[in-house]
Amino acid sequence: MARRAGEGADVATVRQAVLGRDKTDSAVSSFHEAADGVLTLDTTDLTIEEAVTAVLDRAAEARA
Repeated sequence: MARRAGEGADVATVRQAVLGRDKTDSAVSSFHEAADGVLTLDTTDLTIEEAVTAVLDRAAEARA
């Protein structure tokens, strides 16, 4: 059976692993700009039903 990451490790080791992973992740990602090929959808003024419909419409367009 596979072990989960960090299982059996001490708290300091797990903390360092998580902080290191987060530092690496934040260094290669811009959280304020969509990656190339990503569509953005402003749902601010939409109901949940309208938002779901808009997402499904975009997905259908991308597949076409």
